[in-house]
Amino acid sequence: MFRKNPNATAGQPPFYYNLQSAQFTNVELGGWASFLNRKVNIDWALYQMNGTNELLSIRQPDNSTDYQSAGRTLHRGIEYSLTYKPTDQWFFRFGGTNSIHRFIDFALSNQQADAVQNLANYDMPQAPRWVANTELTYKPRWAKGVRMAMEWQHIGPWYQNQINTVRYNDRGAFGAQSVSVLNLRSGYVYKSFELYANILNLTNELYANNATRGNAPTDRTTFTPAAPRTFVIGLQYNFNGN
Repeated sequence: MFRKNPNATAGQPPFYYNLQSAQFTNVELGGWASFLNRKVNIDWALYQMNGTNELLSIRQPDNSTDYQSAGRTLHRGIEYSLTYKPTDQWFFRFGGTNSIHRFIDFALSNQQADAVQNLANYDMPQAPRWVANTELTYKPRWAKGVRMAMEWQHIGPWYQNQINTVRYNDRGAFGAQSVSVLNLRSGYVYKSFELYANILNLTNELYANNATRGNAPTDRTTFTPAAPRTFVIGLQYNFNGN
């Protein structure tokens, strides 16, 4: 869009002077609360963001493409977290978001022969409805400096293509759909030294970080495979300025 318009006709400006600034309006409402002498803490936020004048490259009837400021999108959801610390040995946290990311008016083509001309009312691809992360940490009194934690990461199913006909919803840890992975983390701190050992993807799940597909019935999915079970061991020194 920062080059000359190759489709400009006589009398039209040589550049895309007709483009407008994309605008996003966001409204958010949130809060927090603490219970049981601050052992339990929760916070949450509701939001809605509307996008207008988003830049589109639209196919024209003569098969050329032209930039237009015409796209509109909707982003709506809730974000939340909970922490619980019953003792100085145990700590639990959970966080997540439920959201919708949707095309409201998103033209792809003005060519009548194209099967897909506008993505209005379709959910965006690679936009899961639910993402969550939770962790349980144990720091035993009888072993000063030791910590152990089990983490669960989850990304819900998402549409692979723009017209919402195919979803990525393979099973992971606990039988949860899409991405469901366990990570085991441990460490030992002695003065300024820290020794840590982590096992990522503990149950060796076979899953994809991303899965995309075109809109044509003959298109096939392109997967971005995630790492298998991975062992990470390290030693670090923390400079504290003393």
